[in-house]
Amino acid sequence: MKHISFILSFLLLWTNAFAQSADLSSDRFRSYSQLMSPEKVYLHTDRDMYNANDTIWVSGYIENASYNSEFKESNYIYVELLRSQLNINLESWTYKPYYEPALVKRIKLRRERNGGFRGYLVIPEEESTGKCIIRGYTYWMLNRPVEYMFYKELEIANPMKDGFISSLKDAKISSEDTYILFGAV
Repeated sequence: MKHISFILSFLLLWTNAFAQSADLSSDRFRSYSQLMSPEKVYLHTDRDMYNANDTIWVSGYIENASYNSEFKESNYIYVELLRSQLNINLESWTYKPYYEPALVKRIKLRRERNGGFRGYLVIPEEESTGKCIIRGYTYWMLNRPVEYMFYKELEIANPMKDGFISSLKDAKISSEDTYILFGAV
């Protein structure tokens, strides 16, 4: 009889402790979703291909990951135009080149009355032909890794610069400084 009462009391204590830990984890999740719920920015552009000196029209909105959040979404978003820049780490023993995003332009957009965001970026005329990335984020999103930010790939063409570089190649100008000056390398 003592063994049965001991087993019953042990089971009673164990289920009580398990129920408390389940309540504790649900309380932790609730506090996380109220205080630390991540925002997500979504952006739309008017098209996917642009020429140098074109205007990129941007519209967007913010969604909160939790409808239980105590905080409202941010009132400002930051939109950046990035291009890949070839770098070489001279301190490394391999000297392998790597691509790193370089900031071309950044704008700050304010929330409108309807809850959305609208604005534009003008592509600089000295931008080379290639792929660029448009990135959107809020100030609150800087607390998280960059993978949480919005990314969209755009194609940029610069016919004037491409024509000049091809004429340099046709004239057999081999000065590397000239090509670097115009972004051909």
